[in-house]
Amino acid sequence: MKRLCLPVLALCLCAAFFTACSKEKATPAENQTETTDTANKVEAVPVQTPDVDGVMIAGWYYSLSSDENNQELMVAEYEAKVGSLVKLYSDDDAELKVVTKKDVAVDGGGNRDFVKVYSDDYDREFWVRDYAVVPYAHRGAVFEENIFLYTKPDLASIGTRIVEPLSIFAVFDEAPDGDADSLFYKVRYYINDGKTYTVNGYLLKNNVETQNPRFFDMIQCKEKIAVLEEEMTKDEKSVDSYVIDELNEIYAYYNAAKN
Repeated sequence: MKRLCLPVLALCLCAAFFTACSKEKATPAENQTETTDTANKVEAVPVQTPDVDGVMIAGWYYSLSSDENNQELMVAEYEAKVGSLVKLYSDDDAELKVVTKKDVAVDGGGNRDFVKVYSDDYDREFWVRDYAVVPYAHRGAVFEENIFLYTKPDLASIGTRIVEPLSIFAVFDEAPDGDADSLFYKVRYYINDGKTYTVNGYLLKNNVETQNPRFFDMIQCKEKIAVLEEEMTKDEKSVDSYVIDELNEIYAYYNAAKN
């Protein structure tokens, strides 16, 4: 009887041993699952998508860096083209209703307020000065001469300021208050003359082009010609004359298409 019990006892001990080993081996796998679940939870934090249309009217694109004291520092990277379309990030709690940073140090000195934007031209995020971008807006332009800016959306409130031909500006998406007949756009643009800077006002809709992107290409082409011609006045060899000729042909093509 004792001889029979010993093998049975040995089998029971072996079974208990392997069961314990299996439990020990299962523990790391369980921990790994918990770790993976935790990692997945961290990765699942939602990333805000830019959801507000905006227009650049001046300024530079900045990247957010840090100084030697590990404090936030804005560093200028690219000059923005007037009329460039960007996307902004909505924030109902902010003054401008978009994501902003207040009183941030700027490389070169001073502290300024910035707005976060996404640029399709560079396919990345930037920060721009708050005056340089107009959120909840699209772009517009005028081509004719003697286009007057109105101080109110009222035909009797014509001002003295003239919007120059080939000017690009921001057109607010929201209709102006008090424009019962829907005749006006509310606009904003920037003049870097040392005293004026941001200009707000109203323009008659029939004087403003907002749809055809080729018109804006034409304006930028004209601006490029002016820059190159200025360079040539300083140094005739700085720019090949055929470049100016090519640009003038492109401008003439756009202008003919406009008319």
